[in-house]
Amino acid sequence: MKRLALPDISFNDMLLKCSEGMEQVNVRNNFISLFLTFYAKEQQYQALSLAGNLYAYPKVNPLTNTTPVVGHMTKRKLVNLYENNLRDKDKPARDYYDTLLVSSGERCPFCGDIGQTKNLDHFLPKAHFPEFSVMPLNLVPSCRDCNMGEKGQDYATLEDDQAIHPYVDKDLFYQEQWVFAEYLNEDDGALRYFVQCPVTWRVEDINRAKNHFKSLSLANRYRLEAGKHLSEVIDQKNAFKKMIFKFNPNATSAQIKDAFVEANLQPIIDSDQFDNHWKKVMYQCLANSLPFFER
Repeated sequence: MKRLALPDISFNDMLLKCSEGMEQVNVRNNFISLFLTFYAKEQQYQALSLAGNLYAYPKVNPLTNTTPVVGHMTKRKLVNLYENNLRDKDKPARDYYDTLLVSSGERCPFCGDIGQTKNLDHFLPKAHFPEFSVMPLNLVPSCRDCNMGEKGQDYATLEDDQAIHPYVDKDLFYQEQWVFAEYLNEDDGALRYFVQCPVTWRVEDINRAKNHFKSLSLANRYRLEAGKHLSEVIDQKNAFKKMIFKFNPNATSAQIKDAFVEANLQPIIDSDQFDNHWKKVMYQCLANSLPFFER
């Protein structure tokens, strides 16, 4: 949903910092001897993800805790590299964990800024792809709803099922609008969010956007987020209307609408928030909704 800048921490930096936390010299040296293998896997990961084909990354199969995955390093050792080294508050690498966690401004990129980051999500789950357990490109700051709930330990085996990668993915997901909203003139008012991709998109990319939106329950989560804010906008609109009539009793409904949009809604619509941000989409919707201005 929201693009993040590539991590400032390189894979080389991360591996070196993890090696500093290894007390046994032979263990550390054996680990360092595998760095080139780690780098090659990172390059393959990045190339596939940029093309929207990360689903095609070859998974080690069968995979058990004792299966060698990177050289002599087994799945168990690679998972422990994250759990007992990178996450360990007493290890040097913990500083990198904390840096990555706040790198998105403490807002979750998967759901488009509505959740506060609480964990690092393994985009390719470490249970299935332990070779990327500490690779910064695979560690995405995430809220609990996205990391522990909707996204979880799933991974795509088909192109259409891939979640949108916040670091490396096709530009179209970030540079074009595909999330829209409709104002529902009922009770106190509400918004319905939905996906409408550009007609020029490939079917596979359209399905990816729809599946990302659906799997993270974004229609409902955005609706709830907008609901918290909508009453304030309605109050602003009503107060604005009274003020206009006070100074110009002959003002038409169209004039009031245009003035309110220009003064209150357009600044958010024109802001540097990403195109599919729930609030930007909300204001865009309200600016074009006659029922909203008629209530």
